[in-house]
Amino acid sequence: MKALKTLVASTLIAVTAPLMANPVLDFQVGGFATQSLFTNNPYASSNISFSQNALNVASSYRAGGEGNFFQSPVTAGESVRALFVGNANSVDIFVNDHFDDELKFSFTTNPTGEGKAVIYGDVDANGNRAELGSVVLGSSGADCKDENGDIVLGYVCVWKSESLRGFTGASLIRLTASSGDFYFDNIELGRGSSNVPEPTSIALSLAALGALALSRKRKPQA
Repeated sequence: MKALKTLVASTLIAVTAPLMANPVLDFQVGGFATQSLFTNNPYASSNISFSQNALNVASSYRAGGEGNFFQSPVTAGESVRALFVGNANSVDIFVNDHFDDELKFSFTTNPTGEGKAVIYGDVDANGNRAELGSVVLGSSGADCKDENGDIVLGYVCVWKSESLRGFTGASLIRLTASSGDFYFDNIELGRGSSNVPEPTSIALSLAALGALALSRKRKPQA
């Protein structure tokens, strides 16, 4: 009986594994060097890719990177990284296994920064993608301050969180900086949807296990 219970549990894990969430994109890989996410992609194993201009940059504030941003609390000499989208540019994130339900992320920009995040579905027969949702991005308008409350010129550090909900089959995120530089972090994707098992598949698997259990129960003892 114990072996059968183990088999049931293993089967449920196998058939529902595709329901597990996509990874959180926190970009905390790469030391202090600026890296191309197109060629040096830490999320390739999750079937996520980036446009050619996507850069993973480290903070230069009390550290050795090139990005003019930081996150409090600051640890001197520590590599803190984010996805960089420069002024008047866009970066695409391709989620080839798709995601549903929700997109969450944090960002920082200068006090007058303006941008937009848009999610799209797959390319159709005409080469177009349907827009599934969007959110306008704006700065909090606050100056960047250090741990002592003093204004830090030349850096951005006031982070905001945004989210999009209520969609299915998303495969592209486009992050646009209309005005000012943007830094994005902790991009959370809803669960993947390309390999979600049908309810009938789960039911059939459980039915087969039930039949196996019944046959074992009825088997005469030697």
